[in-house]
This record gives sequence, structure tokens and C-alpha cells, in this order.
Amino acid sequence: MASPSLSVRAAIFVALACVGSCGSDQPQGPQGAGTQPNVLLLVVDTLRADHLGAYGASRTVPGIDRLAHEGVTVEGLRASTSWTMPSMATLFTGLTPAEHRVMRMRGLGSQLLEPRTLAAEFRRAGYATGCIMTNFLMLAGRGFDEGFDHYDTSLVNTQAPHRGSTASQVADQGIAWLEGLSTSNSDNLGASDQGHQPWMLTLHFFDPHTSYEDHPNLSFTDPKYVGWVRGGLDAADYKANQASSSPADLAQLRALYDEEVHAVGSAIERVLAELEKRGELDQTLVLFTADHGEELAERSYIGHTRTLHFEQVNLPLIVRFPQGAQAGQRRRGLLQQRDLFASLLELATIDHELERGQSRAEWIRDGEAVTPLDLDAFYEVDFEPVVADPARRIHQRAVERRDASGQLIGKYVINLKTGDEFLWIDEAERVNQIKVKRHAELLAELRTAVKSHRWYTP
Repeated sequence: MASPSLSVRAAIFVALACVGSCGSDQPQGPQGAGTQPNVLLLVVDTLRADHLGAYGASRTVPGIDRLAHEGVTVEGLRASTSWTMPSMATLFTGLTPAEHRVMRMRGLGSQLLEPRTLAAEFRRAGYATGCIMTNFLMLAGRGFDEGFDHYDTSLVNTQAPHRGSTASQVADQGIAWLEGLSTSNSDNLGASDQGHQPWMLTLHFFDPHTSYEDHPNLSFTDPKYVGWVRGGLDAADYKANQASSSPADLAQLRALYDEEVHAVGSAIERVLAELEKRGELDQTLVLFTADHGEELAERSYIGHTRTLHFEQVNLPLIVRFPQGAQAGQRRRGLLQQRDLFASLLELATIDHELERGQSRAEWIRDGEAVTPLDLDAFYEVDFEPVVADPARRIHQRAVERRDASGQLIGKYVINLKTGDEFLWIDEAERVNQIKVKRHAELLAELRTAVKSHRWYTP
């Protein structure tokens, strides 16, 4: 059946917006109405920073390249973990996995129980809040929808959640929601902009997640390739071939992955163009990031969750300010994902009393930090499959240390299941320096940091 047109969906969203706000006790306008920006939070599932032009990749990505050109690109953001649910819980709450307690696929550990979410804080400030969510792990009812007036998971294919491409539909539904708000504001406020209700919209794009789909309108793949890689494979195919992949296989995998990223970028470009057309882009604060990354057989593994290598925890962060302020600038440091919560609220000039992470708003905006940037970043993975099996548990912890300029000092990883330890001094994380005597002092310091940190425990 054909999907409804934008105009039809807009009418639906008007009705939903009224159900969620008309007659409720939620504030209907922000303090200091008209002074706070709209906020567009763009989150791309399973997106590697190093596959974006802003972080050194050769291929261009529409939308994302535009954000980098018109905004501030930040190097050094680290995820709290290497899989979706705990990472998104940190993004939505500013809490670490030890604090928000989300680290399991099922049971209590799969529920986000914290009511003071990012969306809830925006709603408290008078914002209309909407989210188009495409990850099947975050369906409504698990707590990730807390604070959103509208939380749409209709694009999730519950029968085959890893298949298909939904980036274009995410853009459609996001634009439709904005159209619905405009219609509602016009009906309630007439032609006057005084008291106009700002909005906070989260768009979550799933496409770069496996399975990597082939996009016929793109030609990144090698037409002469004859190996096992093709679009739309299932997990068994990846697992069967990941350890024996040839350079040609790796190149084809990366090409398919890049097609998925390009599809997301094209969808983001449409949203930005629509905001520009509506005259709202320069009144909107845009924050672009990811939940985690992906390994593409470089280390004989395809996917995420299994390690804490940079491919899985290094996140992109691009902030486009209203009016395009600070366009094209870069920041380099070490930030933890939990800091985005306070940073985004401060950038949107929203007061709150929650002590969660540290706001890096001034540093992102002006390049100056009121408090020193973190020299250490902590992240972990404690993962069990849906069917609990101790033999398949993945349990690792890591601390990464950099100097004030963002230069790597060292990264220590311990596998609590096997006892294996790793000390990376090189950015590529290829040469384990754990037994090199000249690094003994650094190793001792990083081991102490890991022992003193508060980690998630079941």
C-alpha cells in the first residue's frame, strides 16, 4: 500500500500534537518566548566518523558535508559503549551506564527508567518535542520515548529489523511533523510570531547498520567484483566470511557501507533544505552525531558490540549554530558522550539543575573552555545476547588519555572475560604495548584509573 502524502501526514501530526499538548498541564510556550532556537538532533546509528569527509574520508556525503561547512566540527567525542541501547540512554540522559542501568537486550536492564531525559528538559522549557525513531531496540514503552510529545517508530520493520533503507522516510516524517506544528501555530497564533513555540526534533537514522543495502542510484561498488559481498546479507553471511575477507572484499564492504551513509546524508540535506525554504534554518541549532561505529572486517570482524576499538567508539560531532555562526571551524579535544546532554541544553539557553557530565558548550561555540577538557575518557561494553549465555558474554572496559591538544597519550583496554590487556599508543590501535617497559608508568596510571572508575554491574 502506498504511503500517505506529506499533506495527509501533516494533518495527522496536527491531531497528534493537539492530543499531546492541548489541555495538558505542560507549559505551552518557552520562558522568554522567541529567544530560544529550534533544535534539530540528528543521530545516525552505526556511523563511523572516519567515513565522513569532515573526518578525512575521500567520498562526499550531502547534508553532512554541508553541516561541516556551515558549522563546527568536533574531534574527540567518545561513546559510552559500542552498542545502541546504553549509548542512546547516555545521550538522552547524560548518565553513564552505571547510572542509567541500561546494558541488556531484555529484562530490567533494557528499560530506561530515568524521567529527566533530554526531551523532557526541552518540554519543560516549553518546546514541542518529536522523535522519528528507527531502531527496533527503542520502541515506545522502554523509556526512550520519555519527554517526547510525538515518538514515531512506524518505520521499524519488526519482522526483519535489519533490512531495508528508511532514511528518506525519516526525512519525510520529520518534515511532516514540522508542517503539522506550523499549521497548529498558525491556527493558534494567527500571523503574529510573538509567543511562537520552538521545537526540538530528533531524527534517528538506522541505514548504516547491517544489513548493508545496495542503493541502485549510487555506484560506489566495483562492478567487476566477484566475491561474497553483496547488498542485503544476513548476520550468518557476515560471520561466515569476516575472518577470511580479502582486500577486495573489504573494499566492497566499505563501498556498500558508504552507500548507506550517503543515503542518510541525502535525507539530511532534504531536511536542511526544507528548513531553509521555510525560513527556519537560521533559527535552528543543529547537532549531528552517532550512537557508535562499526568494524568492517579490518580486524576480522564485521559489526559492533564485540570490541572497544576506535572504529566502534569514536563518534562524529558537528554543531551548526543559528545564522551559521562559527562556520567551518574545528575543535580538537577529548569529550565524553555524557557531556552532550548539558552541552546541548546550554547551547539552546535552557536552564536546568541536573548535574550530569560537564557542559562543553562554550568550548564548542568559542573554542575556549571554562573548565579543562577531560584528559581521560571511559567506555565499556557488557553485552549478552537475547538468550543469556555466559559463554557469549562480552565484557570489556577502557580508558583513553589525551593531552589538552587532543594528542593520544595512551589507551588501556581490559577484557574481563579473558584477562587480556591492551595498551595502545598508536591511533590505529595495531601494536599492543602492554609489555613495553618504557610505558610501565603510564600503564600503571591507566590501570589505576580503570580500577577507581564506577562501571556498570548487573
